[in-house]
Amino acid sequence: DLFGVQESCLAVTLSGISDLDGNALEGDANIHVRVLAGDVTANGIVNLLDFQAVKNLLFQSVNGANFRSDVNTSGSFNILDLQAVKSGRSHSVSCP
Repeated sequence: DLFGVQESCLAVTLSGISDLDGNALEGDANIHVRVLAGDVTANGIVNLLDFQAVKNLLFQSVNGANFRSDVNTSGSFNILDLQAVKSGRSHSVSCP
């Protein structure tokens, strides 16, 4: 359950993964997932680039290509998304 997680690096272990033909996939099954509210550019820090990305989408429709910028997950881009990015400004998360 990740409800309420704002900043974190999560270690996830995957097992039983197979390709479309049912062949087991080998290799590193441990991955890290970075969670950082407001980091719409996915660079590990909330900054002016994130604010500008959200600002450029104001009043547009959310879709599969821009959903990361809907920071408050309301289904639309609005001033509340900008406020959420601003409140997270300078926060950062790094993963190994």
